[in-house]
Amino acid sequence: MPSSERLPALEARLFAGALLAASGLQLIELLLPRIPLLPWLRPGLSWIVLLPFLLDFGVAPTLALFVARNFLSMAFGGQPASTFLISTVAGSATLLAVGGVARALVGRGWLGRSGASLLLASTFNAGQLLLVAVVLVGSTGYFSQIGPLLLWSIASGLLVARLSLGLGEGRGWEDLASLSGADATVEPRHGSRLQAVLAGVGMAASLALPTPAALAVALAAALLWGRRLAFRAILATWPFLPYLAWFHLRQPGEYLGWGGITRQGLDAFLFHTARLWAFTAFGRILTDRMPWNRVLSGDSILARGFALALPVVPRLFPASVGAARTWWAGKRPRGLHGLFEELGKRLSPSPP
Repeated sequence: MPSSERLPALEARLFAGALLAASGLQLIELLLPRIPLLPWLRPGLSWIVLLPFLLDFGVAPTLALFVARNFLSMAFGGQPASTFLISTVAGSATLLAVGGVARALVGRGWLGRSGASLLLASTFNAGQLLLVAVVLVGSTGYFSQIGPLLLWSIASGLLVARLSLGLGEGRGWEDLASLSGADATVEPRHGSRLQAVLAGVGMAASLALPTPAALAVALAAALLWGRRLAFRAILATWPFLPYLAWFHLRQPGEYLGWGGITRQGLDAFLFHTARLWAFTAFGRILTDRMPWNRVLSGDSILARGFALALPVVPRLFPASVGAARTWWAGKRPRGLHGLFEELGKRLSPSPP
């Protein structure tokens, strides 16, 4: 396996290309149909890049790549900070806990790529489920979905392992490095450090406020501040509402006379719904107000990767979706390399 020590300039360019490829694959997932009642389940296509990157370059560079991918989604894709935090915490914990073990086992021949992918997918999905259950839904009963989720992890893990075979062991990285460019400059939003701090305080407060009334005030403040951005972020939380109703409305207590709902259960439902909405709304505001120019400054791997990738970001969404459609319609020529070749053509400022 290549050394994962300090990356030279070429590797910084490779890091930027891997970031664009992973983010592009994440965007391609938007083309896939959602599973009814479980619309948040996704195959995790970005791990097609992250998995071989981990096996070749180690935990630390892969952790930087994973966090960079999430930062890119939040800074330029409008991903709510709440989603960013849950994904980043679960993914970072997964890489730190089992990433090194998986890499070592694969390196010794004791585990194949499929086994490593299954280990990472199961740990990551279980971590996300636990965080959602505790932070957003407010009931550990939500964790009862662990069985179906592990089955999904097996399917998605095997898919990722199969599709990632064109990368790794030194193969394919130069193709990804060519995705990065420096044909233009894209300045991250300057934002406001004070407003970002206030939005972060709002997120923390939404998890600490003890009553539905206090949370209602926080939610109203977030909606007045974030307006359309906050409102749209709240609408996107609809998949959690049936679970909130299921786990809270029928708590023991004084029956209200319809549907087995109790007064205590209704209070709990309103409390956790208001907490979910306030947390999400303030998270979306934090994304919009964050001074990304300061966050992404410096000479770290993360900052250098962003600096090389940023000029291409404005073209990434249409290029990724268009490349996936063309590649699929053409019966997937050259496998994964064909997809990245098509993506590179569309990312080029002057397509041939």
